[in-house]
Amino acid sequence: MIILVMVKPSKPKADLGFFGEEHPVQSLLKDVIVMADSLKVRHPDVPHFLMGHSMGSFIVRNVLKHHAHNFAGAILMGSADVNPLTKVLLPINKVLAKVAPRQPNTVLANTMNKVLNSQLKDRTASSKFAWLSENTANIEAYEADPKTGFDFTNNGFMTLFTLMDTGLNKGWATTIAKNFPMLFISGEDDPIGNMGRGIRRVVKRLHKQKFNHVDIQLYPNMRHEVLHETDNQTVYQDILAWIKNTTPGA
Repeated sequence: MIILVMVKPSKPKADLGFFGEEHPVQSLLKDVIVMADSLKVRHPDVPHFLMGHSMGSFIVRNVLKHHAHNFAGAILMGSADVNPLTKVLLPINKVLAKVAPRQPNTVLANTMNKVLNSQLKDRTASSKFAWLSENTANIEAYEADPKTGFDFTNNGFMTLFTLMDTGLNKGWATTIAKNFPMLFISGEDDPIGNMGRGIRRVVKRLHKQKFNHVDIQLYPNMRHEVLHETDNQTVYQDILAWIKNTTPGA
């Protein structure tokens, strides 16, 4: 099997949090399809899955709207439900992205971290990135890495909110076949998924829309980065088991 994983792209330091001034969302989605097509040429005889974490899951949800038939299934990890604030923040960030596209938006970044941390059951951690993980070693590594923890630019936030606006709305999956396999994974203490409640709503809505192969796996005592929590091997094994069950004999 082949799994194409979507995460935030790696960039030179000067471009961190910036996705390009010309059609950044379309460029991200095109990159996924180009990579997927390349892998299919190199590995034509195995099933191909698409997996996205966090913002990567928003990218995946947008890709699936028109290209789900190219994949055997999708794993959406650290995703979210509809967020009404998107409709407020998107137009503001569109203006900011036109005026100062490469300017880091530190105020918005800090505000988002504070809001996410405020949802945690345990608020004793001093790190502004505490919402990412229960695993303190993971947080320390994140803070020490110069290519993580940076503030998105105005362009970056515009791209993020556009992906959320088109990929998290209640009708985002209407063009996808009802039997398309999807697995939603989240930590029960992940503020992005509203502590599991948002992910349950997404899956419940898809079931009401007659999707018949949508599964959910929530992990107690895990936050946003489930693949970096102390018990991450359980998550890996669950993903592998789901893929095997989805493609028996493959």
